[in-house]
Amino acid sequence: MEYDKSAHVRLRIARYVMGYTSIKSFTSQFGLRYHTYSKHELGDNVISYETLFRYAEYLNISPCWLVTGEGHP
Repeated sequence: MEYDKSAHVRLRIARYVMGYTSIKSFTSQFGLRYHTYSKHELGDNVISYETLFRYAEYLNISPCWLVTGEGHP
């Protein structure tokens, strides 16, 4: 599976669509570090596959869509 460098954009969209209108609300819900997640969502830090799959699970979306942009969320 090839890593699509725009995964951070899909991550932001998915978070918002799933009702987490702020980074803080999402990170608080799942016990994530705000700074780390915000860097991922902004595209400032590379997101590991393991972390992308975990985010997909939290957001109840397809990990394939999050990673590659292919298919349906």
